[in-house]
Amino acid sequence: MEYSILAGSTYSQSEAGGWGAPELSGNPKFEDLPHYKTFIVTIARYEKIGVAICRENDGRLGVVKVFEGTSQAAGTKILEVKGLGKVEADLANKKLVFTCYNPGEVPMEYSILAGSTYSQSEAGGWGAPELEPAVKKEVLPHYTTFIVTIARYDKMGIAICRENDGKLAVVKICEGFEEAPSPLMEIEDLGKVQADLANKKLVFTCYNPGEVPIEYSILAGSTYSQSEAGGWGAPELEPAVKKEVLPHYKTFMVAMGRYEKFQVGFGRENDGVLAFYTLAYTPPSPSPTPSPTPSGATITLLNPKGGEVLLAGETYEVQWSVKNSPRIPNQVDIYLSKDNGENWELVGTSTTMGSFSWTIPSSQVTRNALLKVSWVTSLEHSILDEDQSGSFFIIFRDVPLDFWSFHEVMNLAELGIIIGYPDYLFRPENSVTRAEFSKMILLALGLSPKVPQGNVFPDVPTSHWACGYIEAAYEHGLVIGYPDGNFRPEGQITIAEILTVIVRAMGWAPVNPPSTVQILIRVSPDAFRFISTEDWFYKYVGASIVHGILIFPDYEQIASPIGSGDYFIQFNDPATRAQTSVFLSRMLMSTTFR
Repeated sequence: MEYSILAGSTYSQSEAGGWGAPELSGNPKFEDLPHYKTFIVTIARYEKIGVAICRENDGRLGVVKVFEGTSQAAGTKILEVKGLGKVEADLANKKLVFTCYNPGEVPMEYSILAGSTYSQSEAGGWGAPELEPAVKKEVLPHYTTFIVTIARYDKMGIAICRENDGKLAVVKICEGFEEAPSPLMEIEDLGKVQADLANKKLVFTCYNPGEVPIEYSILAGSTYSQSEAGGWGAPELEPAVKKEVLPHYKTFMVAMGRYEKFQVGFGRENDGVLAFYTLAYTPPSPSPTPSPTPSGATITLLNPKGGEVLLAGETYEVQWSVKNSPRIPNQVDIYLSKDNGENWELVGTSTTMGSFSWTIPSSQVTRNALLKVSWVTSLEHSILDEDQSGSFFIIFRDVPLDFWSFHEVMNLAELGIIIGYPDYLFRPENSVTRAEFSKMILLALGLSPKVPQGNVFPDVPTSHWACGYIEAAYEHGLVIGYPDGNFRPEGQITIAEILTVIVRAMGWAPVNPPSTVQILIRVSPDAFRFISTEDWFYKYVGASIVHGILIFPDYEQIASPIGSGDYFIQFNDPATRAQTSVFLSRMLMSTTFR
């Protein structure tokens, strides 16, 4: 097991249970716990990685777990931010490859913090020759934990990575639009941190000065600083409100907290625009009173394991082993979490001590699955012991990991906006009906269906499965009918109609498409023409481009490149379920929606 510690700006690493040198073979290994200093600790081996950010004071430890399990990296792509660019790993040549999608127009800034060495540059930029190439290559840090960032204004992607022997583990911190919230971070009854962009300051506020100080730290590039607000012991620690320089044009990590209350965020500022992402913070809670447990009673989940990919519709054997079973009637409850342990759903109960057959429904697809076995007494239902798997995937059989819109389909499936068919397939190339999209857009916006009335459209009676969704979507101004008064619920919805509904739903003003993008439509099997103001959807396409629903270059399944800078989109063709997933996923990611 390889491990590393970045304490402040001091980096160290070693191995436990290794070989090649006597100092690597020890197991366990002991290192000094950084005192009164924010530190990042990593354990890793190939694609398996765990990352936590911590701070200790007075023998009490605040911990933000970033990731534990098998790396979720797909292939060699580390990060991709739509409309900005991507970073990939060229493992054969030991390079990080940064690609800007809009060179000369929207440069992509990037940075690498490898151990305690920080570097940054641009791709597709201007001002100096070395910033202009759209594709830039940098050395891939070997056997060193590194943090890589790509950013421009409120678009930002950050990942923590580690490579060894040509295998790469990637933990994605964020990937997309990360407009700075206000405040940046806040812990109830303790304090907050805000950004004063006008004066280029980070403002730390303590809620209980003189009683409960807040400790804070800033790692800007490879430069580390820390202090307190509302503290004691020195005059500079006492003010309840402290201001520090907001790092400019440099990736930074800010942490604040007190003892077990601890919060961490990553940011990057340029030209007065700040992108910022806060890692999830769970307030410490009192430990529950344990149930009486027979001495030595343990249950161990054997299968499935973390890192596996399971398919909806398949039947799997959940297996476990037990030791020191008490002489009382007992059973095992099997729970599934689709959100990395925040919520649990009972999927079965077994009195056969050893295995349970689990057929996975389409409603349980997720990239954040955990399975838990709970060994309980069947009379009092008190818990004897529990064990759970690492994180694994549950996916549709016809939407594999390398499918072009895999993540967008999963985004909507995890939110319950789209579901599979009774045969457990998603059928990504199927068209979408007007009734189906009425339900999708309503759920995506967090709106509820109406009690069906059957008096809005003559061809949508109360007996129609989507009547309540269609009437609610109509009431909210999302959909309209045809001149003859009908809705045609089973009619296929086109790409142009979907983009129009999204623009209306978000309240965006229709505008002309940017002159930098040339878009064509097909007028015959072999002939194309540019879209124009004569097309009813012209300005809705413009708004979709401005707000990132259409991007260029895009997936070829949406916008096919024709020549240099020209793209062909089948606006009048029925939208597929895969294309619809992409458009709705981008709507949910838009800064206006958030």
